[in-house]
Amino acid sequence: MAYFTERERAELGKLENVTAEINGFVRKQHDSEADGQPVGHNLTSLLERTAGTSVREIDNIITELQTLRERLQSAAARLQHEVVEYDTLSQSTMQSTKIISEALRNGFPKRLA
Repeated sequence: MAYFTERERAELGKLENVTAEINGFVRKQHDSEADGQPVGHNLTSLLERTAGTSVREIDNIITELQTLRERLQSAAARLQHEVVEYDTLSQSTMQSTKIISEALRNGFPKRLA
């Protein structure tokens, strides 16, 4: 039984990668401090990579949402057009039915005979 969709599994994989990077950074920080090398540069680099990934993902989501919004607006316009067409057809049908009904009441078939 699958609990996650393919997309959710991919997102979990990305989260695991970030977690692994953070753990690796912590180990490197500990080693760098012992060697006397600057740690700030490594932290900045890690944060830039992580933030960059997040920003790209947000941009992708925004693009997807804009595409879905355009599809929804298009579908709404199409549906509105179809409702107007249905209303026009319905009114025409009602008028035709009324004309036929009145013609039958007034003895229309007797005149043809």
